[in-house]
Amino acid sequence: MEKLPLEGIRVLDLTRLVPGPYATMILADFGAEVIKIEPPGAGDYAREFEPVMKRESAIFYAFNRNKKSVVLNLKDEEGKKQFIKLAKDADVIVEGFRPGVMDRLGVGYHRIKQINPRIIWCSISGFGQKSPYSHMPGHDLNFVALGGVLDLTGYDRPAMLGTQLADLSSGLWAVIAILLALKNREKTGEGDFIDVSMMDSVISWLHIPVAELVGYKRSPERGKTWPTGRYPSYCVYRAKDGFVAVAGLEEKFWADICRAIGREDLIPYHQSDEAWVKEELEKEFMKHPVSYWERLALEKGLCLSPVKRVDEALEDPHVRERGLIWELEVPEEEEKPLSIAPPVKFSKIKPGVRLLPPKMGEHNKEVLDE
Repeated sequence: MEKLPLEGIRVLDLTRLVPGPYATMILADFGAEVIKIEPPGAGDYAREFEPVMKRESAIFYAFNRNKKSVVLNLKDEEGKKQFIKLAKDADVIVEGFRPGVMDRLGVGYHRIKQINPRIIWCSISGFGQKSPYSHMPGHDLNFVALGGVLDLTGYDRPAMLGTQLADLSSGLWAVIAILLALKNREKTGEGDFIDVSMMDSVISWLHIPVAELVGYKRSPERGKTWPTGRYPSYCVYRAKDGFVAVAGLEEKFWADICRAIGREDLIPYHQSDEAWVKEELEKEFMKHPVSYWERLALEKGLCLSPVKRVDEALEDPHVRERGLIWELEVPEEEEKPLSIAPPVKFSKIKPGVRLLPPKMGEHNKEVLDE
């Protein structure tokens, strides 16, 4: 088996739930040794989140492959000593507490930096180290609400997003930052402190809404911007048994769709604000089931897609061809937990499942004896 690019990098992961575990799973997939440090008792809260399978939560399985688990009580002196020993030889520490928590425990960045100047410390928190809200708790919904994304979604009232934008994007930014810090350490020999804010990560998705704010001199209005259904050429329509998404943003793609459905008369209304255009389109789409429109789109190469449920998306030929779902062979489970594979392909780098999501404290002896 070829070496993975992050082999030899040791990561101490003190995070829970989604943002930090997602980030460290990506590092682990590409070869880093990730030691998941959990508190005694419940450990990572995700272990108990519904839906719970026979051994663990399906959500815990989703974010914790390729890791080792060590239980340490950082409120206990012996636990702190063990953590400091591990930190001496670590390359990266990732934690997801509110600012000041690790310092109050006596094992914060400045303490660890004294014994390991090369340490790269990544803190993922709701609002970052310096903010009027740094002391505030929060979850994904709070951050997308404060960050302007929630107000852009929906029609008569804001619609909650179907996945965790703040959680997952802050995890991605953490990975990007850690890799940059590792590259910089090669040049300088010094570590770094990385401050990732989930709120900031939401703001980083506002490039087009901010451009519209500047260009139109007013804040984008929910349901009346091109990404949220203003134009008939970029909108969702009801079909006979479901919904289809039309994304004829460029005029040529819009014209192709109109011709394919037999409504060339609608081509001039590419960016019309008139409601009747959408009404006419919906009448056409209601004539046939979603499967009909999916076949038509594939045959004619249209920017027209079925709106699929999650289970349907996983069965899509593209998802299967690209190997985007990994099945975990967990002996205690009757059903195989599913885990989403890295969504990038390399010619030489081949990530895979080397370690199953760990039982709590499964690697205490192996790691601490070492």
